[in-house]
Amino acid sequence: MNIVINPSKINGLLAEKKIKKIVASKHLKIDPKTLRGKLNGLHEFTGTELAMLANLLNVDVSIFFEEKIPLETIKRGKNVIN
Repeated sequence: MNIVINPSKINGLLAEKKIKKIVASKHLKIDPKTLRGKLNGLHEFTGTELAMLANLLNVDVSIFFEEKIPLETIKRGKNVIN
């Protein structure tokens, strides 16, 4: 099963909540260039990173996915895009 992340949704939420990408990268404990690559679809988000972003944005993690998926299918710390 391929799970599709919608990076534009993450970008939109960061903008809507006025959270700078540098703040998000610090929250995720990753380099800003790495976050930029993830938001541009060049790199994959881990389940842990998505959970941390959801916490930062105060949203349910399922909002980042193209289709609704059960939370139990997300494995923390694992890549979620196949």
